[in-house]
Amino acid sequence: MLRIRPEQMQKFDDESLQRFENDMWGYFQEYAPQMCKAAKEENVRLTIRKGIRKAKTYGFENRGPVRFYIELMFTFGCDFDTDPQHQVWIRALLNTEDDNQTVRAELLFESYKKFASNVFGQRNKYLRRALRHANEFSLSGLSAESPTDFRALIKQVYPERLANMNESVVGDVAESTSQQARQHGATSSASIAISLALTIFLGYKYDCDLLYPWLQRVFDRRDISGDEKFRLAAEKARIYANEAVRFWERS
Repeated sequence: MLRIRPEQMQKFDDESLQRFENDMWGYFQEYAPQMCKAAKEENVRLTIRKGIRKAKTYGFENRGPVRFYIELMFTFGCDFDTDPQHQVWIRALLNTEDDNQTVRAELLFESYKKFASNVFGQRNKYLRRALRHANEFSLSGLSAESPTDFRALIKQVYPERLANMNESVVGDVAESTSQQARQHGATSSASIAISLALTIFLGYKYDCDLLYPWLQRVFDRRDISGDEKFRLAAEKARIYANEAVRFWERS
């Protein structure tokens, strides 16, 4: 179970809030240096502050539960709590009526451990393999126009992830990623497939996540087409993924 020390049960005052932010910044520099380098310190700190605020909306106000909530943001994306692909195991626990935040944080941690074991694998073995598979795909050969296409694509790239998604979740993810692509003016099925990959690996709000400003800059451009945005986003994501895999393999 999640071990929360007595001092972590304290709520924040202004001084302890700044210390907590500094501690979290130092922690992520050590354990997610590539993410910190790509996002820059300002965005990482903004994410930590956003995490503190969002955790509070779910009744997490003590240091231990808040810290874990922020770690989940760095793992699944800043808006993981509303991401369709996590609606079963995360939303249900966040929205439980149990008032004891420590108990809820521990239950959430246990669910996360199970998810990580089944989907990420030991030392991110499954995740590393999935990223390699994704990087090997030819953009021109990608297609995702129906939930059946989405299921087939996820199964081909990341079968462990698909095994953790029921039919309803696959449908919701298909709708969300298709809508995301269309909002950016994309018209090709390849762009929708890229939107799916970005969602699976970075979270469904990949285009505006504080942790991925390099993607936000691409999608904010007005001088290129929607399909070109997704082509560029895929190129940048490949570089980012390769660096992540190399870091995990060195660790």
